[in-house]
Amino acid sequence: MAKASLGLLLLLTASLAVVLAPYSAHAQLKFEQWKSLQFTPGEIANPVISDPNADPDADSLRNLFEYALSGDPKKANPLALPILEVGGDNLVLSFTRVKAALDLTYVVEVSHDLVHWYSGDAFTEQILAIDLGETETVKVQDRTPKISLAKR
Repeated sequence: MAKASLGLLLLLTASLAVVLAPYSAHAQLKFEQWKSLQFTPGEIANPVISDPNADPDADSLRNLFEYALSGDPKKANPLALPILEVGGDNLVLSFTRVKAALDLTYVVEVSHDLVHWYSGDAFTEQILAIDLGETETVKVQDRTPKISLAKR
């Protein structure tokens, strides 16, 4: 498996996106542990089923995202998808983060044209993290009010 395949754009909803990227050179280790809990040895041997980019349940969430969002790779679950909402004058993206997935970095990016993407404290702000035990619900706000831009 190529490590480059782990840096994937999760979801484009309006103009907010969550990007998952390897945290370190050992990014595969935790994913591999998760994979061994989700799939049989025969399924693990089949990259069409168990590869980070595979989508065995055809729900549009690749295995890497199922892992990152606490989804089930064998059962389609639209509730695992991030949710875009308007919070006051700003767009807010809510998603589930697996606290034990220390091998991933969760980054929310914003764009005004869907070509140029920006992240970091100047562009986004985490406004909420609700501890749910093994996971947490995270809300990240676009710092640019939606009314100040033609597109967002």
